[in-house]
Amino acid sequence: MSAPMNEKQIAEEIKKIRKKLKQIANLERKEHSLTHKEKNKINKKTALRKELFSLLLVSEKELAGIPVKATTKVKTENRKTKPKQNVREKKSKEIKESEPKLSVKTNVVDRPDIEADETDENSDNELQRSEEEESESESSDYLPQTCQSAQLTDNTYTQLEQDAQKNKNTNSKVNTQPTTVSAQPRPVPIRNPLKEKWQKVECIVEELNGHNDIVTSLDISDDYLVTASRDTTVKVWNIETGMFIRSLGGHTETITTVIIVQDNSLIEGLEVDADDKIIISGSTDCSFKLWSLHTGQLITSVYTYNPITSLVYSTNLLVTASGGGKIELWDLNTSENINSIRNDEDAITCITAEKNLVYSSSEDGIIKVYEIRERKLCCLFESDNLDLINRYIRCIISCNNILYYGDDGINIKAVNWKKGSVVKYPNHTEEFASTDASTITDNLLLTSSYNLDHGYGYINVRELPSCEYQFSLIDKDTERIVCLKSTKLKNGEMIIVTGGSELQIWRIGPKSRFLNDHRTKCKLRFIEKLTRKGHDSDNEESDDDDNDDDDFNVEVNDNDYDDDNDLTANPDEVDKSWSWCEIL
Repeated sequence: MSAPMNEKQIAEEIKKIRKKLKQIANLERKEHSLTHKEKNKINKKTALRKELFSLLLVSEKELAGIPVKATTKVKTENRKTKPKQNVREKKSKEIKESEPKLSVKTNVVDRPDIEADETDENSDNELQRSEEEESESESSDYLPQTCQSAQLTDNTYTQLEQDAQKNKNTNSKVNTQPTTVSAQPRPVPIRNPLKEKWQKVECIVEELNGHNDIVTSLDISDDYLVTASRDTTVKVWNIETGMFIRSLGGHTETITTVIIVQDNSLIEGLEVDADDKIIISGSTDCSFKLWSLHTGQLITSVYTYNPITSLVYSTNLLVTASGGGKIELWDLNTSENINSIRNDEDAITCITAEKNLVYSSSEDGIIKVYEIRERKLCCLFESDNLDLINRYIRCIISCNNILYYGDDGINIKAVNWKKGSVVKYPNHTEEFASTDASTITDNLLLTSSYNLDHGYGYINVRELPSCEYQFSLIDKDTERIVCLKSTKLKNGEMIIVTGGSELQIWRIGPKSRFLNDHRTKCKLRFIEKLTRKGHDSDNEESDDDDNDDDDFNVEVNDNDYDDDNDLTANPDEVDKSWSWCEIL
């Protein structure tokens, strides 16, 4: 029998499993057909998560000082027991021992800021058990604050017990309900960390069905929602009602990007109705297409000779980015390519625009800023990443000359490119994470996050320009979010649309509006860890290293298959990791 793993070995094993899970998550997003080896890796996802939960359970017990039987690397097929109840009983016992007479019911459960998942579901499923424990860990940050704010003394406990004995309905044990004490003030309830304006609202989540593969991109304009997918179609929806309007077909490969454009000069040149809008879609089939939003008619199709990864409309010109590292300008009235530059040797992952400025990011973690001048792209800024870890950049968005981007690290980065500074803000609670999508609306920065351990995606909201954390939206039926947009309806309702394996609409409005609504409700959650300063990710290894196939030797059951140094200072402080490529 192998020797039992110690705490350090368990931590290393947990890190390895999380790395494998991240590799699997990236494989699931790959454009090309998966090889047999890649499919085998994906099929081990459930088994890996079971093994991870087993190790986390052992690690948790060791930290709590609970005796653990000697164990070797946990085998998933032997996990037939139900540790859920035992772990809960031991946790409950520890709390009672450390707070012997806290009969004033740590009334933390009845709080609108954190969902008490453990009281809502009693499933024996291991994944759900671990999700509930995670919810408990998120809430645990506030338990010490409850005791401090209450300022309970020994006299208070004595008075509570005496009053409890006088109550005829009190059992021999201390009453588990809060006791009214006339002589002593009641403990001060824990402060709701949500701001007052967010305490009054609630969120409804609904899923839109229509696409047959991952939703890769989406855009919103007035009452219209337009979505693009790996299934090669563009679909149009009414965002207020969620009703499907029409499907647009013509691309032969994955549609990577879609936007809605309303430009009078473009409308006139294309000879469409004056009140119409133009849908522009880009694809890995090396083309972009223009469609009428109102009729769905294909207006024109342009071959680009390179697979399109992203596109944006700026100063009456279309800007496209390609997998070959090129950025190109197009005159849509003539379909003419008027400027083409080599931005990078690696594929360009994202481009965004603000007025006449175009921002680009690439797979190797390089950011560039261009100005459109006389129908040409002029480079103003380039990051060389001397002090920052080079990571795949997955999303960028700009506001008031500040660029916010997400990558395969744990933070959102805010770049003041004119001053050459960067500030980090935490976007994940675990080291192995990716920020796939971001958007800005109504002075709010919305970013996607992904819980790798449990496989669900969620949304974090920060207020600009301070980037102060506001709340998170967590629906554990939502998988990884790869694109998102937000808007406000005429009735004041805030709408967030997310795409990925599911296409979902998140409606945020007054609680009174959703009283009789039977759709899925999602409370606004507050995660204390996201209020802290950003720090460098522990994991600096490549997540795409495929030379560790032997590490994927996980026993799989038939039921297991699934078909930087600190830069958190003031952003005005200049960082040497950013350099000017041209000053014009």
